[in-house]
Amino acid sequence: MYRKIFCILLLIRVLCIGDGYASAFRVYASGEKCLLEMPREMLGRTFLVVSRLDSVHENRTYQPGSRWGKERTVIFRPGEAGKVDVYLPDYRFDERETSPGMRRLLARGKVELPAMNCPILNESSDYIVIDVTGMMKGGQPLFDGEGKEIVRFRGENDRFYCTVMREMPAIRREWKREGDKMTGMPVTTTFFLLPDVPWQARERDRRVGFSSVSYDYFKDESTGVRTRHVVRRWALEPRDMGAYEQGKLTEPHEPIVFYLDPAIPACWRPYFVRAVEDWQRAFEATGFKNAIVARELPGELLREISSLSGVILYQDSLRGEVVDVNVDPRSGQIVQARVHWSPQVLDSLRYEWIARSALWKAGDHSGETEKQITGNLIRVTVGQRVGIALGLLPNRLASAWIPVENLRDRVGEMSSSIMGGVMLNTVAQPEDMVGMAGMFPVVGEYDCWAINWGYRYGEKECAAALLANMARPEFRWCDNSRAVANLENQGDDPIASVGYTLENVKRMFAGKRDTTGWVSWVRHAGEKTGVLYTTVLPVLQQFGGMEVRPEASCAYVPVLFPVGRERQEKAMEFLVREVFATPQWLIRSALIRKAGIDPVEMITSWQSAVLEFLFETSISRFALNNIMSGEDSSYTADEFLDGLYRAIWVDAGHEDACMKALRLRYLEIVGKVARGYAKSNESVALRVHLRKLHGRIEQALSGTVGGVERESWMSYKTKIEDVL
Repeated sequence: MYRKIFCILLLIRVLCIGDGYASAFRVYASGEKCLLEMPREMLGRTFLVVSRLDSVHENRTYQPGSRWGKERTVIFRPGEAGKVDVYLPDYRFDERETSPGMRRLLARGKVELPAMNCPILNESSDYIVIDVTGMMKGGQPLFDGEGKEIVRFRGENDRFYCTVMREMPAIRREWKREGDKMTGMPVTTTFFLLPDVPWQARERDRRVGFSSVSYDYFKDESTGVRTRHVVRRWALEPRDMGAYEQGKLTEPHEPIVFYLDPAIPACWRPYFVRAVEDWQRAFEATGFKNAIVARELPGELLREISSLSGVILYQDSLRGEVVDVNVDPRSGQIVQARVHWSPQVLDSLRYEWIARSALWKAGDHSGETEKQITGNLIRVTVGQRVGIALGLLPNRLASAWIPVENLRDRVGEMSSSIMGGVMLNTVAQPEDMVGMAGMFPVVGEYDCWAINWGYRYGEKECAAALLANMARPEFRWCDNSRAVANLENQGDDPIASVGYTLENVKRMFAGKRDTTGWVSWVRHAGEKTGVLYTTVLPVLQQFGGMEVRPEASCAYVPVLFPVGRERQEKAMEFLVREVFATPQWLIRSALIRKAGIDPVEMITSWQSAVLEFLFETSISRFALNNIMSGEDSSYTADEFLDGLYRAIWVDAGHEDACMKALRLRYLEIVGKVARGYAKSNESVALRVHLRKLHGRIEQALSGTVGGVERESWMSYKTKIEDVL
């Protein structure tokens, strides 16, 4: 009897408090009000506030789980009688390096005003109950847009959240426009309780590829304002400190958990799990075991997906969302991360990369092999995004140091990092018989070293790990976007590696496979987004290019150097041989004929894209990069133009339809660029080049050129004279 009464009373209590009950926070409804019950000791503590779209129904311009508005930090403090004030803290005043004198100066001018306040409805010596209805339905400064209806809420030990229907434009844009049709969308706002004492911050080092969060602070009266950069990382602390200090693998107090979206197809789920748990290798180098895990999302957590710390979302990423990380701004501690992966990525990878792979060869089209290739492409792309969610930045030098011939080795790895820009070994040839392990990047030596530097518990070991390995090429990293000559290269010799890759492309175009699903890919192959142009792009970047090399005298700080003469001469020889000489393998391509495409148009499109890069980008680099590096390049702009002159106008041989189209396009691009660089060094060099070419054409017209060919050369002469 009493047991039944107790169960009924407990059920009534659960229904009355809404969705949640927890030992630290309770959120419940009272009439039309939303009430928060919290311990008094939480007053003065810092909360990270993150708002995310909870669900989007049939709206295709929004993504569930996407962040809505900016992340904020708030503090609840006792206010005037009957109220709790909500503050947006300024951390510049709490910096440990601020001198006592500066602290006194700051204290005189420090004025903190609450952003809002919440009425107190009930209080005791231990707990306080406040009405958060107005705060949750409000707009700025916490939220973008006013809220209408509170539909769900819950409290837990270290967080509480509330889901509010908010009005937003029916079509998501960067900026709201007047007259936009509005729609109601559920937005879940989570208040994460941050540590009272911030997690130990680690200062950024530009030699290691970690993302960072920065804030300004006041040091002393003479120095003024400085900026501190701390890396983003999860809080990992050994459960057994004694064993950890002895070098034994130790489990952390709390592992990093990524929950898998239930929408992930069952056939691909093992690759998503592996993409997460592959990183365990890196954490073991740091001294942690079972530090990162992938888990299925239990049914009871489906409604709370917006408040979970780590989630991998499988959805159409219409706004290019890849990874979203929320951190404690005081220390860089990662509190929440969302990894977005779109099935649309798979289609582009399948067409762009499998076609260039040595695995796609005659006799190897089995369904199981194709499934393994697709699964590994998923593993690599998801693994890169998990790496970003761990705080790492892309490592564009990951494969640029490896000897090219080593990429054809069936036992070697193709990259020192899964964070590199190369996702597939396109250098390996069919006869190399390179297996799956050598075709795709994995969590490698650089990743282990970088995670060890970022997550090693203790500062002394961190500094030692950094300095001990900087001399090794597999640990190099650079964030200078201007250094393009060796970034994202596959191997240490871009000319040789592109040559091998192009051989695989030739095999693909010579094939007689079914073109179903490939027609669009083949039709755009010669454009700037197509396979032909992207294949030779590393060669184009050598002309007037800069490359990053570590400088030993500066503790291996990356320094920019001009690309040497020998490599640029080889790059010109490659273009003459493979691009400017009419590619007969495209003329004879069975795949192009089967797709119903004119090979001459494809070749002309490819050659035009190459010429546009050379004249619009490369020609301006020679002088600019000499200034940046402080030394003269041994290969000049004049020599560059002479190389093109010989390739297209002197040593080109018989003029077929492709060569005629190439020469006409050449003069159009040179004329356009010469006019654009008015009175500059580039314009002078181009005009000298055109006068030399004009003399060459006049010589040809006075010689043996006749018939239809003579008409072409007369048109060339007219175009040059129009420019000059």
